[in-house]
Amino acid sequence: MKRFAISRRIAVFAAAALLALSGCNDNSTTNRGQQLPVLPAVTTTDAATEEQTTIAPVTEEETTQAPVTEEPTEEITTEAVTEAPAEPPAESLAVDTHWYVNADTLNLRQGPSTDTAVVDKLYRGEEVLILGIEGEWANVFYHTGNTGYININYLVNTKAAAMENAPAADPNAQPPAPDSGQASQPAPAGHIICIDAGHQAYGISETEPNGPGSSVMKAKLTTGTSGVVTGAAERDLNLTIALGLEQELIARGYQVVMIRRTNDCTLSNKERAEVANSSGCEVFLRIHANSSDNPDVSGAMFYAPSPANPYMSAELINASNALSQTLLNVFCQTTGAVNRGLLQDDTMTGINWCQVPVTIAEMGFMSNPDEDQRMQDPAYQALMIKGFADGLDRYFGR
Repeated sequence: MKRFAISRRIAVFAAAALLALSGCNDNSTTNRGQQLPVLPAVTTTDAATEEQTTIAPVTEEETTQAPVTEEPTEEITTEAVTEAPAEPPAESLAVDTHWYVNADTLNLRQGPSTDTAVVDKLYRGEEVLILGIEGEWANVFYHTGNTGYININYLVNTKAAAMENAPAADPNAQPPAPDSGQASQPAPAGHIICIDAGHQAYGISETEPNGPGSSVMKAKLTTGTSGVVTGAAERDLNLTIALGLEQELIARGYQVVMIRRTNDCTLSNKERAEVANSSGCEVFLRIHANSSDNPDVSGAMFYAPSPANPYMSAELINASNALSQTLLNVFCQTTGAVNRGLLQDDTMTGINWCQVPVTIAEMGFMSNPDEDQRMQDPAYQALMIKGFADGLDRYFGR
């Protein structure tokens, strides 16, 4: 099995417990990376930017000690914590930084107020990504795929600090008897996959670095392409496949972390990679569809970093290429799509910020009339989902 020494955490699977985020794409525009040619070169177009690039493809080869209660003036919701919260992190709390829950149970809310609905529960030591700050509230992204607001008084900047404040276990405590309707279940133990359904409902023109330390700035989000015949939006196709793949992988024993569940996007390409990095996943799969000025061009291609990628280790580059090639081959064998090869590219923000094996899958060309219609066919969509799942099985040696 190909795995990195990263801290694993359990991903939450119940769709009813997750709120949606939209997906983000890699707005690749210039300086295409190293390529291994096989098929004739084709020109692709990013519908959001109308910038073109020539592509030469590659040859195939939750528990608490007491019931959760809520006080109107305090966001902490467990009786297990008896001491006052620490001082607020103040100016050290910043957007795009990672913080840890310093409470046994903490409400994640829809808005920056105790008057808003609770959308999830966070637990001691769990990590969040700060998206914004409003007074004593932080808008955060949580690894289950939810965003919401938590009180900054219950955040610390290291997991160790959070765990130091954990209450001592009661040696006389007895485990609760399982309820007939909520029998205890063993924790999932399967491989953890993070899925990003590319693109979203709107673009964000603000820029972010192409990679750690890079002076090259790129747009945070674009909206993707659409079907030349069906008029279907790429963001919708990507999300349909991602949600179907989530269910298929769960059925096969995997754990799944979803970047988004609707087209309301709040995370940039860089932030998506950071969510994957902190989720405990072993693989980051980013799902996209393609477009070209040439309506005759069809087939699937996958992106991976080149051996010269300045942002990633050699080990991570190799693992990402192995992941990409394996998934590409199995995807094409399963669906019958033309294998347009593996593309090595170092201009993809969502790749360059990754610290786990990553691939970008271009499932087919929405600019090709036949392939556009085929990718909207539920039977073919089922094949694409199976192709991804079978590819992951092969990658992990299952």
